[in-house]
Amino acid sequence: FFQVIHSVYILEVNGLHNCTKNTTQEEIFDNVAKDKIMEAIDGINCTIFAYGQTGSGKTYSIFGGDSYKERGLIPRAVGLVFSQIKTRQKSQASFKFTCRISFTEIYKENIYDLLDKDSRALPMEEWPLVQLMEGDSVGVVLSVGILSCQSSI
Repeated sequence: FFQVIHSVYILEVNGLHNCTKNTTQEEIFDNVAKDKIMEAIDGINCTIFAYGQTGSGKTYSIFGGDSYKERGLIPRAVGLVFSQIKTRQKSQASFKFTCRISFTEIYKENIYDLLDKDSRALPMEEWPLVQLMEGDSVGVVLSVGILSCQSSI
């Protein structure tokens, strides 16, 4: 996901999207993330991964700009998740949910927990690293903050 300066292609599992400097944050969200967020709400694991060189606009695309209209993928995704929860609770009396969110950044081959409240005032180089251990078949991430909420049971 990139802030579009000239013409950028956003590659995702279902195809290639051509974006220009006139592509809006809303169009990027609708074309790249919205379907994945809806799948996550239905129980399918989802990852949205921003990759690119320094200055390519990853932060802008993920977080957004200074106005509501320029909000990025994360604020739009969180808004969609909670609007769907509200809609489903109204239409299905038995609807129950648990929502867990982790938020990490990989920078220079180190993984940082962006939900770690104690590190926010420090330069990133001083943040504690997320521990990653490999198992026999999969990697296991340790020490990552997870925000969780659920419906009353």
